[in-house]
Amino acid sequence: RSGSSLFSHILNSNPEIIGYGETHINYQSEADLKTLQFKVYWQLKNPQMRHTYILDKILHDHKILNTEILRSPDIFSIFLIREPQKTLASILDIKPNWSEEKAVNYYCDRLETLGDYAKIISDKERYFFLTYDQLIHNSERIFLDLQNFLKTASGFSEEYEILKTTGKRGIGDSTEKIKAGRIIKSERKLNITISPEAITRAMEVFIKCQDQLSVK
Repeated sequence: RSGSSLFSHILNSNPEIIGYGETHINYQSEADLKTLQFKVYWQLKNPQMRHTYILDKILHDHKILNTEILRSPDIFSIFLIREPQKTLASILDIKPNWSEEKAVNYYCDRLETLGDYAKIISDKERYFFLTYDQLIHNSERIFLDLQNFLKTASGFSEEYEILKTTGKRGIGDSTEKIKAGRIIKSERKLNITISPEAITRAMEVFIKCQDQLSVK
């Protein structure tokens, strides 16, 4: 619920990057990177296999079984987080059977894990951090910084390519908004109220995670 589907499409529209969203691969060793390569090229029916980067969108803690893999010089990580009020409302919108407490616990646990991942990587040359608000409202600056981080020949744009996997459940955002092919800056209205106590708790974790990921 951080805007990861939108961001993945922006990344994938760069000719040096190939991917489609969540592959649901569990990473135990670097051998699983070969599985990623095969799965992405097979899914997209792309015979080129000349890209600099293969992208996977990882949303859940249990997908990285061995965190030592994050130290690999072949892995470049991008952390994208979003402030709690909109994120929690979005989680509860797609998971109406969840309680507010469960959504908050999931959100806080995930941010704490991302902070731990950054500590493990411990090399700012191999990870990049941005927030959803920066992606939406400061796109040009973020795209320049991202190009510098990945050292791609071409840059990034607010417009992106629609893939055959765009909007498919289990791969990413399944709402119509993702099929627009560009960043839509107006946010979807959700009639879901989050308690002040939940916001306070989640905001503390958000600020801590933001500070951890911003460390130079």
